[in-house]
Amino acid sequence: NEVRKVKKFESGMVINPVTISPDATLIEALDLAEKHHISGIPVVESVSGKLVGILSNRDVRFASDPHKKIFE
Repeated sequence: NEVRKVKKFESGMVINPVTISPDATLIEALDLAEKHHISGIPVVESVSGKLVGILSNRDVRFASDPHKKIFE
């Protein structure tokens, strides 16, 4: 049963993904990633819900200002 769950999850889609707005700060994104134990967060426009990118831990690894907005 446990193997079946994993296999099913890997071949499925995430129905309710954790997302973030381009107006959020890097520190908000890092907190969200840590809270949910994820390394990449889809960046979605607040009004339209349109996917505009994916913020990964590689994108913020060398960021010097954690208060900078994601869209920057």
